[in-house]
Amino acid sequence: MVTGGRHTALAALGLIVAAVIPTAVRAAGGPDRAREALARHAQVVVLGRCTAIRSNWNAAGTLISTYATYDVEEAVVGAARGEQLMVKALGGTVGHISQMVVDGPRFELGARDVLFLVAADEPDALRTVGLGRGQWRVAADPRSAEDLVIGASGPPRGLPDGAPVAEDGGPAERLGAVLEDLRGYRHTAAGGR
Repeated sequence: MVTGGRHTALAALGLIVAAVIPTAVRAAGGPDRAREALARHAQVVVLGRCTAIRSNWNAAGTLISTYATYDVEEAVVGAARGEQLMVKALGGTVGHISQMVVDGPRFELGARDVLFLVAADEPDALRTVGLGRGQWRVAADPRSAEDLVIGASGPPRGLPDGAPVAEDGGPAERLGAVLEDLRGYRHTAAGGR
């Protein structure tokens, strides 16, 4: 068991919150509602490219955190195109020691992701909403070169014939359609029509 007073309490609270949000998202009433819940809960929603990854021990030497830098390619809310964002996640590898959070985000240098983010526990850092549920990988269809979101929650919209499927067996979706949906959720939440 990790001890350390305030740091332990913060880590425990973070794990509780991380466990509750995905449950709330799943209970929101199906895939479309889950997508909407992610979009409405996030302070920042962007399409970004991972340009740097580093992992460090905390000051007490008890927890590893990974920091991924993303260049914003397209912003839905809370950021601007061209901005750099630092996304923090618990777990990572330092030297020969690895720590992992089940269902946490997985950063990959050069990867493009749709990210649902909220403020993290340190200045200028963000974290994904609902652990790995707040990170949707984007890949090009090998036949059409069209950008597709792999594993985004929600039913497919306008998939090209023979489009790839997500790792979990679900369909991939056109990136443009996903971003349009997310903008609609945010517009509705802000009182738009």
